[in-house]
Amino acid sequence: MASTTKDEKADDFEAKLRFIQENVPDRTRMVAGSTAGAGSGDFHSYRQARRKEQVRLEDLERDWEEKKKREAFLAKREAREEEEKRKREKRKAQREKKKEKKRKRTKGREVTTERIEEEGAENREEPA
Repeated sequence: MASTTKDEKADDFEAKLRFIQENVPDRTRMVAGSTAGAGSGDFHSYRQARRKEQVRLEDLERDWEEKKKREAFLAKREAREEEEKRKREKRKAQREKKKEKKRKRTKGREVTTERIEEEGAENREEPA
C-alpha cells in the first residue's frame, strides 16, 4: 500500500467537499408543500405565497380572455370590412354601368349649340 501524505489527503478532502457543495441542493424557503415540522410562523408565509400564486393565475386568465376577445373583434371587423368592400365594388359597377348606358343613349344624338340655346331660352321665358 502506498502511503499518502497529508497534502494529498487535504486535496482529496477539498475535492469531495466541492463535489458535495455543487451537487447537494440548498435548503429551500418554500415550506408550503411540507407541513411536518413547520412552525406557526410558516403559515403566514404559506398564505402569502398562495395569494401571490392565485393573483398570478387570475392575471393569466384575464390576459387570455382579453386576447380571445381582441382576436374575435379583429376577425369580426375584418369580415365587416370585406363585406363593405364587396358592396362598394358592386355599387361602383352599377354606377359605371348606368353611366355607360347613358353615354350610349346620348351618343346618337348630336348636341348643337343652337339646340342648347333654344332650350335655355325656353326655360328663361316667364309665363304671363
